[in-house]
Amino acid sequence: MTSAWLSTTIPYDDGSRKIFSVREQAPDGADPDTFSTVVVLEWGFEEALPDTHLLQAMQVFEDLLDPLDDVTTGSFLVHVITGDGVREWCYYTRDYAGFMAAKDRLLAGQRHFPIDVEYQEHADWSYWEDIREFVQEAVAED
Repeated sequence: MTSAWLSTTIPYDDGSRKIFSVREQAPDGADPDTFSTVVVLEWGFEEALPDTHLLQAMQVFEDLLDPLDDVTTGSFLVHVITGDGVREWCYYTRDYAGFMAAKDRLLAGQRHFPIDVEYQEHADWSYWEDIREFVQEAVAED
């Protein structure tokens, strides 16, 4: 299951910037009726963007959660956004409780990662669609 991703850095008028990576299309087998729960994992930090050491820790976290990006196991990653002191990983899943149980199994025995979790029903995938359109427009302007 391969999927194309768009990545770009977007500067803002106040001098800040955010780094966006967004999946362009849903993976085969994913549809809004089945994958109707959005789960957002957020890692907050002090600076606007993470330093090299923190980026390495975030990559370890992301690598550990890589199995969650698989429709056959119940979820898929749609975007990663970094900036304004937060990195956000956004997934769509069939089942919030199942997603959290899988996440906890994947992180068992690992160091503590300072993650906040938010979720809600989102059968129209509008959150992902809004981010994807924003990034597509920014890339087209470059």
